[in-house]
Formats: sequence, C-alpha cells, structure tokens
Amino acid sequence: FEKRRQKELRMEREDIKQKAFVEKAEAKKFAKESMELIQDERLELLELAASSKGLLQ
Repeated sequence: FEKRRQKELRMEREDIKQKAFVEKAEAKKFAKESMELIQDERLELLELAASSKGLLQ
C-alpha cells in the first residue's frame, strides 16, 4: 500500500510540474506577443509623427 501511495504522490508531483511548465510557456508566449504588438504600435506612432512633420514621403 505504501509503495502505491508513494507512486501516486510522485505522479501527482510530476503532473503539477508539467502543468506549471505549460503555464510558464504560455505566459512567455503571451508576453512575447504583447511586446511585439507594443513595438509595432510604437513604430506606427513614430512613422505617423515623422510623416506629420514632413520627414516621410
């Protein structure tokens, strides 16, 4: 009985680790996508500012 309980606990810990790994990967992906969107918006604003000053044609 004790060995089975230990195995269950080990499997439970592995499951928790796997879920945490997936959540961390998803958070990193979301952060990367958010940064890319922010950079795109910043570039658009810089281009708009430059064109309004006649710097871009």
